[in-house]
Amino acid sequence: MNKPDQLILATSTNLQPNDFAVDGHRYIWMAMAYLVDKGEELDPISITNVYTDEKANEAINELGGLDYIEAMKGAPVAPNTLMFVGHIKQASARRAIYEEADKLKEKALKDTDSDMNTFLGDAEAKVRDIAIEYQVAQEVQKLGDGIGDRLKQRLLQPQDVIGLKTGWRAFDKASLGLVDGELTIVGARSKVGKSTVLLNWCKKISINDNIPVLYIDTEMYKEEQEDKLLSMLSGVPHSEIRNGMFGKDTPNGHARDKIKRVQEASRKLANAPFYHVYLPNFTLEKVQALARKYQLEKKVRLIVFDYIKLPSSNGNLGDKEYQALGYLTSGLKDIAGQLQVPVISAVQLNRGAVGKEDITEADIAGSDRILQLANRVCFLRRSTEEEFAYTGATHQFKIHLQRMGDDLGWTPVKGNGQDWNLQMVG
Repeated sequence: MNKPDQLILATSTNLQPNDFAVDGHRYIWMAMAYLVDKGEELDPISITNVYTDEKANEAINELGGLDYIEAMKGAPVAPNTLMFVGHIKQASARRAIYEEADKLKEKALKDTDSDMNTFLGDAEAKVRDIAIEYQVAQEVQKLGDGIGDRLKQRLLQPQDVIGLKTGWRAFDKASLGLVDGELTIVGARSKVGKSTVLLNWCKKISINDNIPVLYIDTEMYKEEQEDKLLSMLSGVPHSEIRNGMFGKDTPNGHARDKIKRVQEASRKLANAPFYHVYLPNFTLEKVQALARKYQLEKKVRLIVFDYIKLPSSNGNLGDKEYQALGYLTSGLKDIAGQLQVPVISAVQLNRGAVGKEDITEADIAGSDRILQLANRVCFLRRSTEEEFAYTGATHQFKIHLQRMGDDLGWTPVKGNGQDWNLQMVG
């Protein structure tokens, strides 16, 4: 009250009247803010004269009225205004959560018609809204603050790849890696290898580099992916991993050598921070909940969603396919931005892409929103006979569109058809 500049500072933090628990404090705050905005003197009488309605005056009188405000004016001004504002907002957030929890308790007892997923999704959304409301204002920062230190760090440690490295050198240099907050999407026709691309990147990041990864899988269950990874890590053909023939001498190698390689691959996989969930009946709410849970509990630094499509049982029956796919893509982009991790996913190309050498955005099935929301859209296709004869590469990969980074045209990718490993040439 004695230093209007401190009141202005508190107002700039987006401190709201409802952040105060006591009605009298709420009305005093509003009166003070009103007087400062009008350029008038902040004195006890002026504050009490702002209100003419009985409710406000009664609330202030319950605190002690004019004498209480006089005592406030006589109190010394603390130099740490922002700290006290923080305390007020934290207490307000806790009250909001407590009140919402009380409402959810009543709903849990009375609402027996909603299915569990709907109820839990609604509960999570309510709490998330509170979190967003109380976090956004605190995260607003002035552009330029700390920029000198960041540039100095970059000068001392220059890097051609700033994100997670996939092991595909040409892709990593063109994209700068898988960067926090970015959504990267790989498009391909069915059975061409889009999921295999994601798994190869995960092998490098999680198993080779020991970086925690969450893989949300709508197609393959845990054992299927484990067998593929064991084949990739050991070099033993996938078919022999599945049927146990790696324990026999075959044209693919001696049993003793293959068993040793598979055991070593099994050890690496068991020690890697690689988390997988099979989620065929997914919803965006389930995906978001898993992403937040594993970032908090396991510190995951990459989230994979395989792949963008309608769920097996589509809850949004009234939505058109392109709307549902756009909604899902928007949610994946939100996960990347809110959790500040890279998110990678895949999308199926439509039939028009079959046999085409020059795939375009028109070949993406379902939604223009995928193009609008993704930071990067990549395409994968099989090599033509001429390309295979020239490079020996089974596939071709390119970055079709990206917001930041260098161009990457069709680039050869080699696979041997036995152990699921894909290597970019160059």
